[in-house]
Amino acid sequence: MRNHLTRRVSLSAILLTSSLSLAVGAQIAGADSAGTCTMGSSFLTAGSAALLVDGVAATPVSLGVFADSASEVKYTLSLCRDTGNRVYGYSVGRLAGDNTSSAALSVDDVSKSFTVSFTPQAGDVALTSENHARASAFTVNPTTGLVSVTASPLSFSDIYGNDCSGKMPLQCAAEVERASVDSPASLTGAVRYTDATGTGAAGFSDLPGMYTSSAAFVFFVWASCPTNSNRDQSFSGLKIDLGGPHLRHDGEPNLGYVSAYIPAEAVAACFGDSPQHYAANAKVTRTEDGSTLNASSHSTTDAGLRYVATADANGVLIEIPEVTFSQPTYGFGTKNGKALFLEQYALSTLAKNLKVTKPNRGKFIISVSTPAVCTHSASKLFVFKKGTCRYKVTPVTRDGTVLTNLRKPGTIVIR
Repeated sequence: MRNHLTRRVSLSAILLTSSLSLAVGAQIAGADSAGTCTMGSSFLTAGSAALLVDGVAATPVSLGVFADSASEVKYTLSLCRDTGNRVYGYSVGRLAGDNTSSAALSVDDVSKSFTVSFTPQAGDVALTSENHARASAFTVNPTTGLVSVTASPLSFSDIYGNDCSGKMPLQCAAEVERASVDSPASLTGAVRYTDATGTGAAGFSDLPGMYTSSAAFVFFVWASCPTNSNRDQSFSGLKIDLGGPHLRHDGEPNLGYVSAYIPAEAVAACFGDSPQHYAANAKVTRTEDGSTLNASSHSTTDAGLRYVATADANGVLIEIPEVTFSQPTYGFGTKNGKALFLEQYALSTLAKNLKVTKPNRGKFIISVSTPAVCTHSASKLFVFKKGTCRYKVTPVTRDGTVLTNLRKPGTIVIR
């Protein structure tokens, strides 16, 4: 099975497929042998990456091979850096019987949680994570840059061999009615990064910390935040293209899964809104064969048109529990395609108005105490509801010391 990376306008799209015999995550995370990349360059060296199984560190056995003490299973980890696509790809498998190559995960692994951790190359800054798995966490340490992705394997229906010969993955998904095989478990993914020049951030610069999950034969993730004046005007928010055979290999309907988790600051930066307010006002659509339908958060007879939005102070998770195929596109946006804030204010302007002095080579941080009225990104304050917004601006030194004694409060009233 082949993987491809496509660029449209200024947006980068990661195409994730799921065969452990070839590259995964924009042609980068190969696992045809333990720790070996089939595309891109291996980023594995002794001690450069860690693998946790159900929260417990697996023991390194050799390069790219880790032993889980609880199950006594040996797992393989492939980690690759692709400079052309600006992604780090990973793939987790089981050590094959020959003790030199990687085999697919088994049904016994579906209930497990795996965490892949690594520190990117100096100058690379991780932005988002896209996974052919059910991701539950994606973190980037602000001091060390350590990246951690936690996910559980997902089953999916695969297409390979002569069924897809000479065809692009999405074309293949549209033309092949029945899957070649029903795979019990897949755990692959890609971490999108921007380098020291800023290259690679296009479309995703407002969404740091976002992670997506899918159980499709192939999927692309696109971003065009309505708060960004330089965005792609053809759509607003997130767009996820999926492809897969209509039927499983066993003849039953192929039902996939897709989700996106957006952290609170990214919700603010992209939509000018809080997680809870956005979850209540989000617009989720499904487009296929030129027809676009609105999805519903309520019960519906069409499984592919039902979504679940869950939000708290930390972020919002939007899920399509059952995706029907062959080539749907899901959109996560707003009802009018515009950002949801009433007013926005630059953090630098707020600090100036409050007469908060920035330390030499330092920065400001902002917090709000009225989350039902306003929210913030790293650089802006957004008021999305009429009322009183109370906030505080705090200076931070170059070494990260938060100068709470110099913190000042502010108030904005919108009637």
